[in-house]
Amino acid sequence: MIIKKSYQVIKQFFLDCEKNIEEVTFFFHPDNNDGEIDISYNENGDFDTDLYLPELANLMDKNNLGTYNKVKYEIFKNHIITTLRELKKEGIFKQQFLYVYSQHVDGVKEIALGIEPKKNKNLFPHPQNYSFNLSMVNQENGENKWWKVITPTWQKNRPFQNLELSPNTIDQVPFYSQSGTSLHHVGIKNLQLVSEHKIKKIWDYESSDLDEVFSERFCQLLNQIGVNNIEYYPMTVTCKATGESSNSYYKLANIVGLVEGIFFYDRSDFEKGTETMVKGKRVGAAMSVLKAKKEVLDGIEEKVIRCKDSPTIFIVDNDIKEACDINVITGIDFEEIGFVE
Repeated sequence: MIIKKSYQVIKQFFLDCEKNIEEVTFFFHPDNNDGEIDISYNENGDFDTDLYLPELANLMDKNNLGTYNKVKYEIFKNHIITTLRELKKEGIFKQQFLYVYSQHVDGVKEIALGIEPKKNKNLFPHPQNYSFNLSMVNQENGENKWWKVITPTWQKNRPFQNLELSPNTIDQVPFYSQSGTSLHHVGIKNLQLVSEHKIKKIWDYESSDLDEVFSERFCQLLNQIGVNNIEYYPMTVTCKATGESSNSYYKLANIVGLVEGIFFYDRSDFEKGTETMVKGKRVGAAMSVLKAKKEVLDGIEEKVIRCKDSPTIFIVDNDIKEACDINVITGIDFEEIGFVE
């Protein structure tokens, strides 16, 4: 219920306030008439003005309390807070920063209302050290499981979002990161990706004109698990729609190493109970399944590796899959690799 008279009195008070006023304190003094309040601005120390609130006087009279009864201050404070909340709903405060307090003259300030500009959340997280739940790593029940990583462009129900190579970078990409070989000799530098449209979500595994682009958070998780065959190269990512940019949050992840003996089979035939091996370019996630002999998977020493039959595909062991799931690494999907009968 709006306290109408107090509402109008306090509303006019704030409408008359200067925009540079950032702090207002409403004081309760036991010696004042019950509806009278003293006010100071910006910690001046002295009372700058006073107001009379008839409804506050009526409340005090109705409760019939002694002059120094502490309950009187609680009635005063609640009366002020209720009125300020209604004023905030109306949007009458013109100050960018404003903190309103109530205070018993013999006590300390208590915040009654705080107004400050909304902080725009940074698109790209600031550099930091991340901590992860790695309790599932090195569990024997998953040591024989391997997972094909479904790249962003093949993931179902993922909204389209793609980081494109900057025109300044296109001529500076003399490498093929899906080769499974080291790129240290290339001298990669000044990689730049841009989004022409507003980036709606930051994914840990991002879709881009380059191959594997991982967030710093994802890179740190892989390092903590013990992955040591990925080379990371820094890059600058810019959202042209907002002008925000980061040269630390995303990295090109070059997976070094190829494994033989993992093949693709036609998904439609496979579902019919037959096995037709697929080679060449027809290895998209939508049309093929990945299978290997058990001894091939058991013989892989690294935790993440590319497939020699199709270097565009990389696979991970169960530790990585479980760690990504429990730590909510976004933008990465998995499909279990089956055994060849």
